[in-house]
Amino acid sequence: MADSTQPTADEREAARALLVVAETERFAPPPHRKVTTRGPLPCHCGKTLCLKLYCMCFRNDKRCTSACVCTDCHNDGAHEEARMLAVRFARMNSQGAFAGTGLEAQGQTVQCEDGAARTVYGCRCKQSQCRKKYCQCFAAGLVCGANCICEGCRNGKA
Repeated sequence: MADSTQPTADEREAARALLVVAETERFAPPPHRKVTTRGPLPCHCGKTLCLKLYCMCFRNDKRCTSACVCTDCHNDGAHEEARMLAVRFARMNSQGAFAGTGLEAQGQTVQCEDGAARTVYGCRCKQSQCRKKYCQCFAAGLVCGANCICEGCRNGKA
């Protein structure tokens, strides 16, 4: 004889369906917030000249457009030399900068004397002329390359 306090199969199925509906409503976006699928928003940069990684246009390797509300923009195509210098500095300071774009830093993997593999992204020496062991390229036995932003280099960079 069945116990009257135990739910039937139909009652259990109905309870599961109510639970699913409740969980769906709980994690749904609020009704007052619109969900859009448009592209990246225009930037609103002030003092940075749109040459820092927190400028969405610069980070995504895009130029600022007329929709952007930036002040004294240097990411507009007319200041390419300053922009490329900012790109090089950003890649040196943040190895993950410009991930997924054509500006992502490409490192060289070299085998060290102790047998460990090491990735060298480039150096930024100023006074050592890339002739000391704390220069990444010199320590790895590499010639300074295009990723390096060193000054007065004597390690093969022209």
